[in-house]
Amino acid sequence: MRSKRGKRVLTISLLAIMLAGSSLRVSAAGVRDVFDAEYYAGRYSDLKSAYGNDEAALLNHFMTRGVYEGRVMSPILDVVAYRAAYADLNAAFGDDWNAYVNHYLTYGIVEKRTSGVLFDLAGYADGNPDVKAAYGEDYIAIARHYITYGIKEGRSSSGLLKQAVTAASDRIRVSEPADSAGGPDMAASESLRAGEPADSAGGLDTAAPAPAEHVHRWELTAFQAASCEKDGYRDYQCQGMVEVTDSAGCMIALLHCTETKREIIEAAHTRPDEVVYITYEDCTRTGLIKYSCTVCGETQQEVIPARGHDYDTDTDQPLRSKASTCREAGYDVFLCRSCGAEVREARPLAEHAVKEWVIDREATCAGEGLRHGRCSLCSLQVTESIPVTNHINVGNINVYEDAYGENTSVRHSVQNITYCRDCGYIIAANTPSYVNCADAGNGVCGTCGLAVARKASEAVRVYRAGEYYLTETEEQHMP
Repeated sequence: MRSKRGKRVLTISLLAIMLAGSSLRVSAAGVRDVFDAEYYAGRYSDLKSAYGNDEAALLNHFMTRGVYEGRVMSPILDVVAYRAAYADLNAAFGDDWNAYVNHYLTYGIVEKRTSGVLFDLAGYADGNPDVKAAYGEDYIAIARHYITYGIKEGRSSSGLLKQAVTAASDRIRVSEPADSAGGPDMAASESLRAGEPADSAGGLDTAAPAPAEHVHRWELTAFQAASCEKDGYRDYQCQGMVEVTDSAGCMIALLHCTETKREIIEAAHTRPDEVVYITYEDCTRTGLIKYSCTVCGETQQEVIPARGHDYDTDTDQPLRSKASTCREAGYDVFLCRSCGAEVREARPLAEHAVKEWVIDREATCAGEGLRHGRCSLCSLQVTESIPVTNHINVGNINVYEDAYGENTSVRHSVQNITYCRDCGYIIAANTPSYVNCADAGNGVCGTCGLAVARKASEAVRVYRAGEYYLTETEEQHMP
């Protein structure tokens, strides 16, 4: 239920806009106007499996559960983040999620509110004249157009909001409706927000996949042919979408790629089929031709590069050869098929022959080793590196980040990592999940004993494959 204070805020805001002569539409909007079922199901694999593309079921899930789990249902607006960022709206609207969407579309864009905004509708209208002509500043209609047609047509915004949306793990949680058991399970909800099921140990069975590298999908947008004196060009615009992820690797926005590129077509005269040779080219000498450009008629001279000797080192038998040693390179001599010249091709140096190696430093999984020895052919001392070894002492643990207090509960993050105990190299790491523990009443988690050492708004440490995880004991073993 919307509070009386909220109604007063809306009345005052609406009156101010009307007095300013705004042409904004004032009919009420809601979640349905920005909800994108395909986006919502594609973002969360558990919903895709459960509901497929059933728009009604997906919308119902978001309104009854998803919004309280901090899920994002639209490529335009993260309504949970929008509410959390503005205390005046939270006080006015409470749990009326339609009211937040209506406020953004009718007032928030004009007021330059950008927290939780994933796509710039004003920029979309400005960058697409047909949309601007049809809807003006009716952002409710503009939002519907983008969701229904714009995404499929590959349209973009001239003012894409590239700000980072608040990470899911750092959001201010909103009040949840109590169920028969006293409320939803927090650990399960947080795991669902990451798109992964939590196991009994608080970790996940598999490592989180790395974000896919964006591959540009170029489309020709402009072309100018080259002339005899002026360069031409081809302009391209990427029509693909770019995923924006938070610190945990979870997708928080899907934006149109705005990259462009230009290929230069060099200016050149057009040569006719028949030309006059002033000098003929051969294997080693350049040639020279003269012709009249078929476009402008201007007389041109053009250098023809030398053909190069004609022989094949893979199939032709050399006339004679000399083997390489570790000090002197050998060679092969081939006969040119065109001019009969002898052409010498150098061979690479032979490797040194070391019979006994002395190990200067053993190779480990943390770094290369080093060894030296003396060549039995040339007596030169040779030094070379020894490749790193495989990780053998591999461990798998759940890493518990320090707890923090939120209202009357104590929460901490759990992340399962597979790492080398010798060097600390992280072989695999999953997406962190979040666990509720009992409050011992003394600033310490009563279940796991972690100190309440940070605020709820501070991000937890997230480990990734390729980084290093070291305890104080393991740091002593590092080279």
